[in-house]
Amino acid sequence: MGRSSLDEAALVVEALGREFEVTGVERLDVGGLDVTVLDLGEISGRRVAVSVLPEATTINIWSSRRAVAAGLLVAGGREPLVIVYSRRGRMTKAAYLYLGYSAYHRGFEVVVVNGGPGEVREVLESLSTIGRVRVSEERLYPVRP
Repeated sequence: MGRSSLDEAALVVEALGREFEVTGVERLDVGGLDVTVLDLGEISGRRVAVSVLPEATTINIWSSRRAVAAGLLVAGGREPLVIVYSRRGRMTKAAYLYLGYSAYHRGFEVVVVNGGPGEVREVLESLSTIGRVRVSEERLYPVRP
């Protein structure tokens, strides 16, 4: 079994360095899913949270709903961005479609990152420098149309 969400969150915080301040950390059991939410406050006018899942989590409809709910609990507000992170995770097609539909109809943006913790930093650097998330197709799954 992979590392816990808290262990993975520590790696993400380390990768963010001093450029991005984590203003809050909360470990939750959301309906049986181990999630650690990192609150990054506002970046380029967007409220940002990272929902960190254990290593190699299969992100299906069940887990994606819970991860996004935990992120929105923290990042609720104007144009929230929830980054769902699971190093070496895998997302099912049904979860991809569900997240796209939910994000579009509920007015938030979600990006799923399944690479190393440095990829979370890349997403945030893009948001901070150009004001939007630039997604690299081979590493990240854009979920907003």
